[in-house]
Amino acid sequence: MNPSQFSYDNRQANPDLLCIENDLHALLYGKGTTQSNSPVLVTINNPSRVTGQLDLGEIEVDRFPLDRWMAKAQALFLSERGIRIAAADITNKLREALNTSYILSSSVAVVRVNKQRGVEYVLVTKNPDIVSALRTKLAPADRKKGFDQFQAQFMTSYTEIITGTFQVVRLFADIDGIRLRKMQVSAKGARHAIPYYAVNNYAAKLMGIFSLHQVQLTYRDEQGADVSLKTSLMNDVVAKWLGISTNDVELSKWIDWSDPSSLGYISMPDLTQRGEFVSVPVLNIKSLQPVKNM
Repeated sequence: MNPSQFSYDNRQANPDLLCIENDLHALLYGKGTTQSNSPVLVTINNPSRVTGQLDLGEIEVDRFPLDRWMAKAQALFLSERGIRIAAADITNKLREALNTSYILSSSVAVVRVNKQRGVEYVLVTKNPDIVSALRTKLAPADRKKGFDQFQAQFMTSYTEIITGTFQVVRLFADIDGIRLRKMQVSAKGARHAIPYYAVNNYAAKLMGIFSLHQVQLTYRDEQGADVSLKTSLMNDVVAKWLGISTNDVELSKWIDWSDPSSLGYISMPDLTQRGEFVSVPVLNIKSLQPVKNM
């Protein structure tokens, strides 16, 4: 690949996929929408392993790992802005930060944030063109204020690369539209930045499996402990579990991962406890195995 295939300046933003339209994002999007029914989660910097994970370091292009291509491209783009990165650091100690910087600079990413009361997932970016492409969907107050207030968030500094801590714009849905806020993403949280479309593709494949099978699912909870869950979204199974008709189940609204009130989690039935739902973190599913009647 050559740098032009990674370019995100003066490129059109896709308001549905929430990324810049270039060859790199087209490649990654395609990895998550394969013909296979198996879920594929494209990640960067190899965070804790989850089912279906495909890390950039595991994708080779022209016999070279994609995460190294990305780091080199981002270092080049930053050098054009006067930020010089030593050649040895590009593929070594600063590679992860450069990868994160690229993802934030060219897409809206899902980032994990540690809070006092657990883990929260947020949507963040450093790309002004993506935010601009969403202008008509913004809440009136945010649309009126304009984007000048986010100049620092749309820029990348040498300090951000060195520390791995980034100034970003957070996007979240509210009753009157998308709201924008300034936010700082710590090095630990930023390490798990994943393009929105990659998580969306992954969740769609998971929901397809849950809708067709009963499964034994294992995920890591907020404390890092493994939790086992017998679950399904099959209409007849859920109807029997709730003690209602199949038609009523079809009218029910299940909370998915992108819902503003539960971003990053899927609400799933615990088939061993009647009427009990469990919030399963989409990015922490370690394994799932279809099983017969439970």
